[in-house]
Amino acid sequence: EPSVQAAFESATKRSAGLLMYRRCGGDGIEVLLGRMGGPLWRSKARAWTILKGEPDDGEAPFACAYREFREESGIDPPSDAECYQPLGFIKQSGGKIVAAWCFEGDVDPSTLRSNTFEFKGKHYPEIDEYRWFPSSEALGGIMCAQAQEQLIERAVVRAQVAARFGPAPARGSGAGSGSGS
Repeated sequence: EPSVQAAFESATKRSAGLLMYRRCGGDGIEVLLGRMGGPLWRSKARAWTILKGEPDDGEAPFACAYREFREESGIDPPSDAECYQPLGFIKQSGGKIVAAWCFEGDVDPSTLRSNTFEFKGKHYPEIDEYRWFPSSEALGGIMCAQAQEQLIERAVVRAQVAARFGPAPARGSGAGSGSGS
């Protein structure tokens, strides 16, 4: 399997994101997802997504993921590169390559605020609602792109391993480039 960086760079459609998770009782894991905003998603049940977006020219995948999380949540993710675990990448049905990392955290979803986009002369939040989902519910057909469920599955495994044995080293994740290019 090619590295995240190589797959990311070779794709014409790409995005990168961060998935926050929290532990809840025993092996239970909840993931923070955002409901995509704007009129195109308003009536769709499958409108939930990890916080992600497209890279700026020359931007590294992790730097993009970090920036997009901050823009779409209104909060700064942790600055310590050691807290991120690589989830690799997935290919969505439309061909977009998504690179992702997960980290453990906790936040009140009602305090989060997204940046906005313009559509037909009106401004809409990119994410109009945030919610913690039990991982089983997040894997139950609520995602805008079914392939993103693979990222959640990987995050759950990493969270369970970290709970038992401590976090795995962030080898090859590119997480150290969070504030750089």
